[in-house]
Amino acid sequence: MTYAGTFNHQYARYYQPTLLELAREGNFQAIAYWLNSLLAPQGIHTQVGMTRSGRLKIQLHFPRRSSKDGVYRLRDRLVRFICYRLWTLNSSSISDVWIVAQQNGTSEVLWQQGVRIATPANERLLRTLPRVPRRRQVARYRFQVMRSLLLSSMATSGFFLGYWLFYLRVMGAEAIPQSPAAPKPTTAVVNQPNIEANQTKVQSLRRAIAPLILRPAAVKPPNQGHTVPQQYQGQVVREVVPAGHEKVVALTFDDGPWAGSTTQVLDVLKRYNIRATFFMTGMQVEKHPEIARRVVEEGHAVGNHSWNHPMTHLDPTTAAQEVNTAAQVIEQTTGVRPQLFRPPGGNLTNGLADYAKQRNQTVLMWSVDSEDYFVSAPLILDNVLRDVRPGGIVLLHDGGGDQSHTITALPQIITALKQQGYRFVTIPELLELGATPTAPSPI
Repeated sequence: MTYAGTFNHQYARYYQPTLLELAREGNFQAIAYWLNSLLAPQGIHTQVGMTRSGRLKIQLHFPRRSSKDGVYRLRDRLVRFICYRLWTLNSSSISDVWIVAQQNGTSEVLWQQGVRIATPANERLLRTLPRVPRRRQVARYRFQVMRSLLLSSMATSGFFLGYWLFYLRVMGAEAIPQSPAAPKPTTAVVNQPNIEANQTKVQSLRRAIAPLILRPAAVKPPNQGHTVPQQYQGQVVREVVPAGHEKVVALTFDDGPWAGSTTQVLDVLKRYNIRATFFMTGMQVEKHPEIARRVVEEGHAVGNHSWNHPMTHLDPTTAAQEVNTAAQVIEQTTGVRPQLFRPPGGNLTNGLADYAKQRNQTVLMWSVDSEDYFVSAPLILDNVLRDVRPGGIVLLHDGGGDQSHTITALPQIITALKQQGYRFVTIPELLELGATPTAPSPI
């Protein structure tokens, strides 16, 4: 087979394009073959078609023996996997994708989801598409904020009301001796020891609760161990050259906190007495606040990974809500105001990184991709050891689905790097050690 007319090649008549080149040009048969090579080993078969200019329709067919609950649980992971792979194509012919999940031999749609794919190559195509309104998402954020304000105001009002009632009760007890209906002097003399004893108890009780009521709110400590040097603020950082080329490396974990996997990662790090950096999504912090607090309590650094990990292009208002809502939840839960931001999927063009830079935050990328979302533990270890160098930043995941391969590979990664003389640091510690960032660039 020859393929000419699309590629500008001197010998286009005899040119044999690669599978990825065909996929990049929007050949849906090549895209289907490419995706099947990745998903078929997992028992998932793919059909790809083009419903309109720029839109791919991807049908995922699961084995009939698969449970529906299992298919639902795989939804987020599969959508992100497919979108990430399509984003790496950097195709000018693909603007968005519609993913439909079914079981083999049935017409029932288990779930479906549409996602816009924003890449440098399809920027012109995206301008011609209508913007998708995000009013529902904005309304959800507003509802959550108003709900939090309502609950906090009710709690505050209840506290002051309870204290006021208690105060009235105490003052009423003190006013008994001066009441016009007080008993006759002879009776008062008989009951005087009881009245004095009651007054003594009331005064003791008031002295006991006064510090609790009048004590000022505790001042939160500064972001010790989480601050970013000024030279890195508002920059995109992929790796850092430490002074003297010291052999240091930073492990980073995305998409948590996640029930089960994050705690296992923390257990491994604690066993080897090393610290890492966790880029958390606000939605997961809200679900698992106790795990987020444990991350900080054990000396690890935290960063912002948006509210719910969007992979689509966002308007400025929605991008600001994604970053700010997540930062607010992280700070309220852990006491740390995140100064680091990592865009979901490493996408620097969907609006989130732009907003973080405007807020003078450090946009943190990576220099070593473990690919732990897609490969087994031995390959994760090989990927890290192949690309690591002094000042490197390693991308791993503690959330987003089943991370058993990452947890299996993590002790091996730590042991191998220690044998090579590496010391593990958090991202803020790495930035402090850095002389200059490697090719820092504005977004």
